Amino acid sequence: MLKKVKFQSKMIFFHIVIVLFVSAALMGIFYRYVVDAITERTNDDFEVIATSVADRLDNHLYNMDKTALQIAANPNIVSVFQKVDQEPDSNFFIREPLIASEVIKLLNSYNFKKDGYARICLYNDDQDFVCTATTVTTATGTEAYFSGEEYAKIRDFFRQEDSFVCFVPPQNDVLNDTGLSEKMYFSVVRQIKDYSSNSLKCGYVEVQEFAERLDEMFYGIGKDINSVILTDEGEAVYRSFGSESGRTESRLEAMIQMASEGRLTDGDKSVPGRYVCSRKLRNAPFTILFEKPENVLMEPLAQFNRLMILGMLLILITAIVTEILIVRKLSKPLTELNRSIKTISLEHFRMDVAGYESSDELVQIKNAFNAVLSRMKESVEQQYAAETNELKSHLFALQSQMNPHFLYNILAIISMESQADGNKKVENICSRLCKMLRFTSSMEDGFCTMEREAENAVNYMELMKERYEDLFEYEVHMDQALSAVRIPKLMIQPVCENCFKHSFKNTEPVWKIRLLVYAEDGKWFIKVHDNGTGFAEEYLEEFGRMKENLTFKNVRESLEQISIGGLCIPNIYMRLMICYDRNFECRLYNDEEGAVVLLGGELE
Repeated sequence: MLKKVKFQSKMIFFHIVIVLFVSAALMGIFYRYVVDAITERTNDDFEVIATSVADRLDNHLYNMDKTALQIAANPNIVSVFQKVDQEPDSNFFIREPLIASEVIKLLNSYNFKKDGYARICLYNDDQDFVCTATTVTTATGTEAYFSGEEYAKIRDFFRQEDSFVCFVPPQNDVLNDTGLSEKMYFSVVRQIKDYSSNSLKCGYVEVQEFAERLDEMFYGIGKDINSVILTDEGEAVYRSFGSESGRTESRLEAMIQMASEGRLTDGDKSVPGRYVCSRKLRNAPFTILFEKPENVLMEPLAQFNRLMILGMLLILITAIVTEILIVRKLSKPLTELNRSIKTISLEHFRMDVAGYESSDELVQIKNAFNAVLSRMKESVEQQYAAETNELKSHLFALQSQMNPHFLYNILAIISMESQADGNKKVENICSRLCKMLRFTSSMEDGFCTMEREAENAVNYMELMKERYEDLFEYEVHMDQALSAVRIPKLMIQPVCENCFKHSFKNTEPVWKIRLLVYAEDGKWFIKVHDNGTGFAEEYLEEFGRMKENLTFKNVRESLEQISIGGLCIPNIYMRLMICYDRNFECRLYNDEEGAVVLLGGELE
């Protein structure tokens, strides 16, 4: 396939392939290094974000627990709850508004220092309840709280041994049953008691915070990161979904199950296409599970891929342009040498390479090549002169062999017509015969115009018309643009004569000859068509073998073997070969009407 490609193109192609191979190898190594670095850095950044969020939540829960502990251990609070009379049917702090006011004032000192909590509640198992809050707290909501399961869970928790702090996961705000707000809250609960002796357990302090605070913490970590807060028992108590929450919930459930079974670690790839990171809180019995799609983590890598592709294209374009310039510069002398060789001909038998006199190699090649060309030119000129003289001799010999037996036929016609007195045919026959004799005897250079050749053939066919009258018809169609074209003499008339000698010999009249002269594909063509018996297959095979075996060297031998009866077609073929080398046409074939002879040569 590459044989047809130019030398310059081959050099450029192979060099570019090498450059691309080396560049691809280096880019592959660099790409692998960058991918590993970006992956490691992205994962580290993700883990840093996860650690930061976990620390913020851990600190917030710690501060809530600290506030609850300070209130629960406050002597004033402990003293108030120790003095509360046990009347389950009514709230002590409603019956004693002054005491309630003092307690709320004390609670406000804890709640509104900087960022206040949603609600700080004080209550006991006798359903005595007081609170300070930034939201609404209703009496019916308080009653619902004490009759609900969340209060029962807190009560039962602290009845266990070594239970000091209770962390309540996010849940609906039962204390506000106005229907105006559906906020959720999470809280930290401590027992009100004498912490120095771990005695006098008389109530609970619950510091509540809206779940919106969790949303604020998790919102800043990224829209595609999904987060889950799990208890130590593996229960999911809070979920924060990214932009594709609907599609990730099922995967989150699978990861929650794995985490509850202790089978999930940081960087776990058990769930395809996701990156997982978990953080255990130090100050609360919770674990935060973070997960993010790998395609989001690899966004910096996607940008790097685009830069890599752009870089490869720039390298490729630069390599191609540079290679083309270098190859053209280096191969220009060879191109000039090739161009100079193509200009060598018989008229210009010399190689010229201008503008590279400073190149010793090219000068030496040019001098050596010109010396060879000089010797070749002398030899060609000698051989050409010898062959030209020989071919001219053969040409004249062939033309002189043309069978003149038609003259005898014409004389017989004149003899018969002269017996009739006053017949104008004699004058016409003699006139055309004179023209034919003059045309035939004028040798000149062996060539004539197409117009004169056709006129000679018409004169012959008119003479045949005078002889056979209505028994013979002919047609001549000639392209007038070919009138001045020079061709070898006696191409048409011998073929027409051959029709009478052979084709019409065993054919009943009316005999017909159709002559066509036309040009096609840079050649002139003469087609002679008759309605005779056609060529015998043996003759066509013999003529084909003669064409295959005939060369310039054996033309003389072939002439010596031609008999008088077979001079017409072989004679024409040999003269065409001498005049046109191999760039000519000489075909014999039969069609449905008769024989066809097609002659042709190159237009000058």
